[in-house]
Formats: sequence, C-alpha cells, structure tokens
Amino acid sequence: MDPTTISVTAAATLAALQPYLPTIATKASEKIGEGLPAAVGKLWSTLHKRMDVKEAAKEALDDLLKNPESEAFQTVFKVQLEKLLGQDPAFFAELNELLGQVKSGTSYQVRDGAVAAGDQAKAVGKGGTLIEGGVKGDYLGPGASKTGE
Repeated sequence: MDPTTISVTAAATLAALQPYLPTIATKASEKIGEGLPAAVGKLWSTLHKRMDVKEAAKEALDDLLKNPESEAFQTVFKVQLEKLLGQDPAFFAELNELLGQVKSGTSYQVRDGAVAAGDQAKAVGKGGTLIEGGVKGDYLGPGASKTGE
C-alpha cells in the first residue's frame, strides 16, 4: 500500500473522530454509542478494538482521549494508526469503508498538513492554527495584504 494513502486515511480517521473525542473520553465504553452518530460509533468501535491489541497503539489512543487537542498526541496516534493500516490491508479497507459512511454525514478535507471536519467545521491549519465558527473572506495574517491592493 502507498504510504501517502495510508497517511491520508489516518488523518481522515482522526478528523472524523476529533469532534467526538471529548464525548468518547467521558462516556463508559458501553454507553459511547449513545453520544455519537451511528457511523462514527461504528468507526470508533472498529478502531478501538484494533488499537487495543497493540500496547503502543492503545497507549497512543488513551493519551489522545486524555488530551484530544494535543498536536503531539495526535501525531503519535496517527503514526500508530498508520503502522496498523500498513500491516493489515483488511483493516485498511474496513476503515476506508467506515470513513465513507461517516463522510456521508461528516465532511473533512486534508490538505498540506491542515484538516477541516464536519458541517460545524473546526479547521486546524498547518502550524496548529485553530479556526472555529464562521470565517468569511480571506485571512492573510497580521500585516499582510492582497497583491495589487
């Protein structure tokens, strides 16, 4: 399998679950499905079962649940997930199928290190800039201007 495709799948999985990680972290395992859309619950259940088998992956997932905003924990989670996906083509296929189901209810984009997920999107930009709520127009940053203005 192509490492880029594996990396995109890992990032998409994180993006799909990111809005729900606080809910997942605060619910008992058997009650998690009550706080999530059905497709996200299936994605979580499949991912959790698979990552629970490997100690490093389990630890990465546990750390992410404790601090879902941590870029370091997100990176470690993605690395562990990429390893699992690269070792198991059936798991890779299953996760992509579940992401397709989630995508019908949640949209996400991964571009140049930036991720945006869902109708109520949280966009995490390259370098860790978080944008929430509605943003219209261009934001060029402090002191920047459009060419020709």
